[in-house]
Amino acid sequence: MSKDKLHSYHVFLFPFAWEYTNTQPNSSFEEKTKLEDFVKKLKELKWQSEQFKPDTLLKYNEFNYFYDFARDVLYDQGNNANIIAHLYHSSFQKEEKEYRFEVKWESNEKFITKEYKLKIDSILLHLYSTGVGVLSIHLMNRADDQGEEDDILRINQYGRRIFPPFYDVPTELIGDQQQFEEKDWHNAISRTKEKVLPCWIELENGNKNKEDFLSNHGKGFQLPKFFEHLFGDKLFTANKSQNEGLIHLSPVLDDRMFVVCWYGNDGTATRLNPTKKQVKNLSLFNADEFWYKYVFVDGGMKTCQNDELSKTILESSTNDRWAKFGTFYGVSRYSFVCLTDSLATLRKNKAAFILNHIQTIYYKLVELSLVQRACLLRFSDEVTELSSLEETKNLTERMSSLYRQYLRFVNKIYFREITAQEQGIELYDLLQQKMMITRDVKELNGEIQELYQYTMLEEEKKKREIEEERNTQALYLNKLATIFLPASLIAAIFGFSTITSDMKFCGGIAENNFWTPLIITLIGGLAGLVYIKLKFRNNGK
Repeated sequence: MSKDKLHSYHVFLFPFAWEYTNTQPNSSFEEKTKLEDFVKKLKELKWQSEQFKPDTLLKYNEFNYFYDFARDVLYDQGNNANIIAHLYHSSFQKEEKEYRFEVKWESNEKFITKEYKLKIDSILLHLYSTGVGVLSIHLMNRADDQGEEDDILRINQYGRRIFPPFYDVPTELIGDQQQFEEKDWHNAISRTKEKVLPCWIELENGNKNKEDFLSNHGKGFQLPKFFEHLFGDKLFTANKSQNEGLIHLSPVLDDRMFVVCWYGNDGTATRLNPTKKQVKNLSLFNADEFWYKYVFVDGGMKTCQNDELSKTILESSTNDRWAKFGTFYGVSRYSFVCLTDSLATLRKNKAAFILNHIQTIYYKLVELSLVQRACLLRFSDEVTELSSLEETKNLTERMSSLYRQYLRFVNKIYFREITAQEQGIELYDLLQQKMMITRDVKELNGEIQELYQYTMLEEEKKKREIEEERNTQALYLNKLATIFLPASLIAAIFGFSTITSDMKFCGGIAENNFWTPLIITLIGGLAGLVYIKLKFRNNGK
């Protein structure tokens, strides 16, 4: 394995949502996603903060590519620590360790097993106060026996797996009632592995971190074992109900990571180059089986067996601006791929910077799009939770917290354009289109507005109830005042308020006529009470 050779470059991205499991049921969105606490926990696991400085050629070129307002979310520059945190894992730097996995497939009625080894360039983690994050594993494919088209397809297809997508039902049971009662998890996952899963995946850290997918048994998403070395097994959990002060992680995509890939192959690039054919002004990428598999990450059979539909799909998913140079970019909901000549040929033609673009600026386009998509799903989940609350206690406070984070997302994370470069605009638009981000932003805005209006209506309802209660109390006090008003007047007239301490009583009769005004006062009060009751009775009629 020589460092002079590089057949392909791969980035596997794991976008996820996160929140603390030990928060109170009515905790606000911001209380569940305190970024500084998350970063503090990660630093106990060899993660180091990384503040971006454009102090090298590549960093400067990357930084200068984007608009100023986009840099605030793309790079941790130390001035927005409560919004974004960029970290790297100190155990995996400078290609010192490997990302390994084993694949088994059938060919000519025989099973073939092959182990793939990719040098780890870096492992990065970007976190956001909106309760989302992206883990990215950057890999170099330098092995001489891993440079063919099928090898690249297998690396992308199998290397991105993190948990089983399904459990294979025995063929002989399909169509029989017994299929609904089948619970043989072990044999089912063995059959699944033969179709879509690798035999195992590990970071070069011993068998302890080797994930063989055999222990899931229908439990849904679990952190794969090769993630445990990164996230630990005592601080993070995939079980949201586990209330032990852990941080809950859940995938934004499905059972796979997103794939960013550059592949350099002179023969493949020539085959797709329209200038090499006897056809003018026509690119043949839309009819190439490898290009379809490469874009849509098919490791085996092509997953579209309709030629016309396949062409239509490929044309809408491909940027072929540089087709005459044999350079193509493809985008799907779970991939961003690039095909060029080999690195040696690119160097000869002074076009090796394309690889740099994949490693830096285009990777950033993908990461930002994934963060946007993750935020949308995270907010939508919070809206659903708030909408299903049976009690409206703290609803206004929680809605305000969500709305603050949503405004931060709209102003700091979601951008319709992030660079002035023409191709960057085209590729960013293609990513936005394939991830349906613009559509989802509009729908989320509608959901939040509806929930906000509902919250305001509930708040107004509470205010009316409080006002009505106050009015009732005031009416009650007015009644009492009305009742005792005649008595007070009578007492004032008869001098009841001038009773002095030198009054003398004789035989139960006050010498200064004390009992007379008292009796009149009581009679006046009773008369006022009867009057009020009769008045309210008549009003009721």
